[in-house]
Amino acid sequence: MLKIGDFSRISQISVRMLRYYDDKNLLKPSSVDEATAYRYYDEAQLTDAAIIVSLQKLGFSLKEISDIIQHSSDQDKLNQIFQMQRETLIREHNESLNKINLIESSLKNIREGVYEMEYSVIVKEVPRQNVMSLRRILNNYNEEGVLWEQLMEVATKQAIPCKDMSLATSIFHDPEYKEKDLDVEIQLVLNGDKKYEDMDGVVFKTEDKKLVVSVTFNGSYEQMPMVTKSIAEYVASTEKYEFAGPMFNIYHMGPAFESNPEKWVTEACFPVLEI
Repeated sequence: MLKIGDFSRISQISVRMLRYYDDKNLLKPSSVDEATAYRYYDEAQLTDAAIIVSLQKLGFSLKEISDIIQHSSDQDKLNQIFQMQRETLIREHNESLNKINLIESSLKNIREGVYEMEYSVIVKEVPRQNVMSLRRILNNYNEEGVLWEQLMEVATKQAIPCKDMSLATSIFHDPEYKEKDLDVEIQLVLNGDKKYEDMDGVVFKTEDKKLVVSVTFNGSYEQMPMVTKSIAEYVASTEKYEFAGPMFNIYHMGPAFESNPEKWVTEACFPVLEI
């Protein structure tokens, strides 16, 4: 038997954490002295301690670690838990890579005065048009590509001729900016009035004409805060319009067809009403 201090030193887990593990029923002492309440551990428990330390380094939560220990003989359950953690780590890795790329591009933009750039704001009417649409709740903005894959699968199954891929549109329905649980709808404009069957969450409908204030810009989406600032300043300065409806982007040339962000062409649109 090992005293808690000796077990702490050998396992390289602090006494405070050992007590915490005890409270969480993750690693309980082999015995507790009734008179002193002093904890004692069996040498065999060093294996469990090593497993816990190893799993924590992999980013598992204590609850997940408890599940792993409880289901150590259930291979299917273990595979499921580890696969979910693998996907989480891959997502976090990709997010870190994106942040590294943003560091480089943001430094470049500051040097080149991009944040002081003036954008051309216009008011125009988007005509009434038939569209195929898919609307889902997304975990983050990076998942928008999955929606486009699903939409194109339906377009292929039904041999749907879309009017113009340069009019691919994403609508952001949330009334405020959100970083997760995003209400996003994507649309492709249809060619003609032929009727198609709704399937796999894709619906076919008619969008009424709408008046919008818009900016068309070239390059990556990190410009969006400056673009939307220009639109807001324009609307405020004219005193002729008020915002009326969710923002949407028209991808005249987007990542689905061009991997180089410098060649992207995006039109940011805000529906408005005349006042």
